[in-house]
Amino acid sequence: MNFIMLIVSGVLTALSLMNKYTGFLAFFSLIPYIYVLLKESQRPNRALTFFGYGFVYSMSYFLTIYHWFWYMYGTDFLDFSKKETFFICLFFQIGLSLVQAFLYSFIPIVFRLAKQKYPMLSPLIFALVYSVFEFLQSLTWTGVPWARLALSQVGNKPMLALSSLFGSIFVAFVVVLINGYLALAIYKLISTREFTKRIVMYASSALLVFALAMVTGAVTLYLMPKDSEENKVDIVLVQTNIGSTDKWDGDDASALDKVISLAEKAYEAEGEADIILLPETCIVYAARTSEYTCQEFKALAKKTGATVVVGTFDEAYSDDGKTRNDYNALISFFPNGKIEEGGYYKRHLVPFGEYVPMRKILTTIFPFLDGIAMLEDDLTPGKDSAVIESGHGKIGRLICFDSIYPSLTIDSVKDGAELILLSTNDSWYRDSASAYQHNCHAVLRAVESGRWVARCATTGISSVISPDGEVVESLGALKEGYVKGEVYTRTNRTLYSYVQDSFVLASAIALVILIGINAYIDIKFSKSEGYDI
Repeated sequence: MNFIMLIVSGVLTALSLMNKYTGFLAFFSLIPYIYVLLKESQRPNRALTFFGYGFVYSMSYFLTIYHWFWYMYGTDFLDFSKKETFFICLFFQIGLSLVQAFLYSFIPIVFRLAKQKYPMLSPLIFALVYSVFEFLQSLTWTGVPWARLALSQVGNKPMLALSSLFGSIFVAFVVVLINGYLALAIYKLISTREFTKRIVMYASSALLVFALAMVTGAVTLYLMPKDSEENKVDIVLVQTNIGSTDKWDGDDASALDKVISLAEKAYEAEGEADIILLPETCIVYAARTSEYTCQEFKALAKKTGATVVVGTFDEAYSDDGKTRNDYNALISFFPNGKIEEGGYYKRHLVPFGEYVPMRKILTTIFPFLDGIAMLEDDLTPGKDSAVIESGHGKIGRLICFDSIYPSLTIDSVKDGAELILLSTNDSWYRDSASAYQHNCHAVLRAVESGRWVARCATTGISSVISPDGEVVESLGALKEGYVKGEVYTRTNRTLYSYVQDSFVLASAIALVILIGINAYIDIKFSKSEGYDI
């Protein structure tokens, strides 16, 4: 029965991240998981048993989340056969799920180590543990914080506003805490078969946490600064709807013509814009090395009077001139005919897409990984935020995978960014939940940073997002066209931009103290004692 409850809990929690209509599930979906841990923590189970509970829940969660890898199946994927593509999709869905589930499997163990004598502390401790592990999930090349629980609250603006205070992990903490108190109430009711004051207290605690979170979020929204017309920036986002396979196997001139044509169409229909943002690698070569391409973008910038921000590749040689580094870049073309020196270089590259980590070892074990990346050589990650002064304020930029790491956006804000431009290519996964979830990460970054975010995607979703988390304008997946919108520059800073992940650090310290208390008690009494909830 435990395993069924854990699987149901994992699947329901994953479903809460699938679209804005299922977000409410997050307030109930963790109850079976926490209930199992509360029940089993009263028994002398081994750590391996608790690891198993965490693994069953986590694999159910991540396998459901990463179902969208199968949207690659049936496409002409890097010249692999359908059979090969099948195993590639299976490898990535199961492989990524295993890596992330392994880490999350330690949550029940740490919870049991930190769990105290007092029942009211149990939900709080579990929420602290969950928060710490959400943060750990973003570390090293294996860390992919794609499945952040806060994504479930993108449709709940007051709850989402809490991320401007302590980050999206704090939103997850609140959601888990509510689940914890409800699970505690249900556990007590089932174990005692009596409806007692304690049960009312536990259930009331869940309602109280929810109410306090919503009120705090509403007040935070009310206190957010208002935008001024003098800080308005007109922007155009060009969505070419050219898939990755077509982009790489197609005619370079055709791709260039389409992006120029759509930008000019927007200019003719909507009038002048201050910025025209193009998708990630809409030009699949180093635009700066092609005189014709540069002239085309210069002409577009001059004709429209806009700064044209181009997703392309770039290259630079080392000081000794012997080593060439290739970058996934955003390069700006200005109306005065100048081209940005350098550019913004993607800081967090996609493993197995833009580089192969531990190449020699992994390609020896899995030879097909050597051909999985789009490029023959690994790309080089950028080292800084490369904020630029555009004449319309200081602009920070992100590319695709960058947007799922909060620290990169905050680094841009700390370096003076007053507006965030984000270019991405989500065409591999077409109109799956992946496109929605990736756009939701951009929503989180907007609220955390207190900045307007303009997101331009090759095949969608392209969107204009306000600092309170509202998607003001958007163009859905698998559509060709453009988005014309208004964004505003801002100089204020959110609390989160100052404290960043201090909440996680405080949570970790609290857990160490709680584990230490238990260790002291065990040593003092020379035996472990179960605690009756």
